[in-house]
Amino acid sequence: MVLATMNMYWVYDLPNWVFAVLTVAVAIAIGLIGFYATRKWVRRVHGEEHSHNDIVGFFLGTIGLYYGITLGLVAVGTWQTFSDVDTKLDLEASALAALYGDVSSFPEPKRSELQTDLREYTRRLIDVVWPLQRVLLVGAVVNIALTWFFHMRSHSMHFWMTVMFSGLLGLLIFLLAAMDNPSGDGSA
Repeated sequence: MVLATMNMYWVYDLPNWVFAVLTVAVAIAIGLIGFYATRKWVRRVHGEEHSHNDIVGFFLGTIGLYYGITLGLVAVGTWQTFSDVDTKLDLEASALAALYGDVSSFPEPKRSELQTDLREYTRRLIDVVWPLQRVLLVGAVVNIALTWFFHMRSHSMHFWMTVMFSGLLGLLIFLLAAMDNPSGDGSA
């Protein structure tokens, strides 16, 4: 429940390169924490024969495919609106600012009531995007978690595969978030 109320918009104030590094680093950290936390348990489950790697690979491929399709559809939707959002955002912000100014000349208590309604409307407009992206974040964590179920003789190979897979998912999440903020210049 804390995640639902947490304000994530501060990331849009970061320069894009910092936002990218932070997103990838968090994804890799999640991957490695789970990797080390589950390694002994997975080794016990698999035994010495590495018996379940084919099943884990199948599940990772299947879930990765579904997640990839979902991510792709979200990316297409984001890209389609990316070019004209800045103009629409400027127009709506100007209209809201002008309306807020007009309402300021109204007598009390209507002035306060209308200003409160405008603030709530603006907040609702802003708060629509992140709850949708949290669905994508859950999908990324599920995909990363599937890498923990492999059992390989080579600890370093499993480590680097987890790092690369987690980093790629983090980069994809960053790209979607960056495209979702077309009005940001990334140079803050």
